[in-house]
Amino acid sequence: MTSLTRNDFLTTRAWHRDAVDSKDLILRRTSALEFLELFGGYMHERKIDVYAKQRGEYDNVNYCIVDTFDGIEYIRFGDVMCTSANQAFNEMLGDYDNIDELALIEGLGD
Repeated sequence: MTSLTRNDFLTTRAWHRDAVDSKDLILRRTSALEFLELFGGYMHERKIDVYAKQRGEYDNVNYCIVDTFDGIEYIRFGDVMCTSANQAFNEMLGDYDNIDELALIEGLGD
């Protein structure tokens, strides 16, 4: 099943909030930079990157499965958890060949 996409919301942040609100998920990488408003995102975007303790139901969410959130630096915004900018940048730099380079460069520029 596909969750709602960016086109269903006025802002990317609202889309992310709807997708992970009150769930045991942490936004990561590009999705974290978008939520932190360090990267504007893309029109018609459909994918969200999260840390999760178990795979969820949505096929347009990239679940990075972890046993615990203990080693992840994250910030809580109400019922939404999002990695810190520092955590997102470090993850992206550590896996440079598989990242959204534009998101990284724009995020670092802010």
